[in-house]
Amino acid sequence: MADDTTTAELANSLEDFLARSYDSATRRAVLSERRVTELGGVLGEMGVFATSVPEVFGGLGLPMASLGPLFTLYGRYLVPGPLLENSLLPAVLAADAPETARAAFKAAMSGDGQLALVDPHATGDWDGGSITVRNGRLFGRCHLVRFGGDATQLVVVSDDQQLWLVDPHAGGLEMIQADANADPLSSFASVGLDGVAGTPLADPSAAPRLIEEIRSWVRTLVACELSGIAAHCLRTTIDYAKEREQFGRPIGSYQAIKHIIADMHVHAASVRNLCDSVLADLVNSEAPTAVDAAVLKAHASKVAVEVCQDAIQVHGGIGFTAEVDLHWFYKRALALRPWYGDTRALEEMVGAAALAQTTKHASTAKAV
Repeated sequence: MADDTTTAELANSLEDFLARSYDSATRRAVLSERRVTELGGVLGEMGVFATSVPEVFGGLGLPMASLGPLFTLYGRYLVPGPLLENSLLPAVLAADAPETARAAFKAAMSGDGQLALVDPHATGDWDGGSITVRNGRLFGRCHLVRFGGDATQLVVVSDDQQLWLVDPHAGGLEMIQADANADPLSSFASVGLDGVAGTPLADPSAAPRLIEEIRSWVRTLVACELSGIAAHCLRTTIDYAKEREQFGRPIGSYQAIKHIIADMHVHAASVRNLCDSVLADLVNSEAPTAVDAAVLKAHASKVAVEVCQDAIQVHGGIGFTAEVDLHWFYKRALALRPWYGDTRALEEMVGAAALAQTTKHASTAKAV
């Protein structure tokens, strides 16, 4: 109960700040000028990056599920920056990391530093690259790394399921800035590794579990952000349909518009409820199962984009212009859709897991 109260207070404080200091005009200026890391320092000072980091490492010690409401707000207000990387990686890795690596996590928690996750698996079933380890050195390339060029430290996932902390200025590391126009809230880089030295972040036996936790949490928190995007687009569309008149009546009074908005509400409510359900089932700081996270992300990726498209349709021609913010939300939803698997890839993953479980039960029954 205390955790729920603290989480609600933190979310309320974050929303008060965003409503006061990150209004539509500010958002347009930040996104238009690509100042995508501008809010990191302020959010770090507020303590939001430390939400689920254990208290012994300087965090608030709240359950990992407490991040869900914060990421829903990030989606509603379209907040840019390495919010996921700075919030999630210290929370998952601090307990297992060596003392030398914890300074990087503390800097990220405070907003003084920025983390980037170098994971070739991030692009789902696309070719994200490959990173191998030879004689304790890292080789290979990850084609798409969020905030790679802005990071003060890189967390690298190698093909053998190990985790490494790497200085972006280390010898043998090549950072190539990538075109980021597809995502208004992020910068991207391609990271090449040619014999780069790194610090192991976990015991080799524990690293595969931590990597699975990170990937499950990424999918879950991205789904929460998509839920916030859908909620904003729904609210904006309802308000517009009440104000915009055509033939002497608000367009919201026409049945065709009512049907579209009703469908938007169903979609937005479904992803919000699914997010709440997955987070409510978690105990303490356990991670969602890979299947639960995949189901959630698959659904959120699909319906959030549909809600954005319906919002643009109801707004008509103005919905495509820079006069309203819908295009930013739509671009962000499209950019998040393939991150760690799009709907099709994740549905195939869930189906394969269900088939494997069915085969296991059948084999057990046959043996009995």
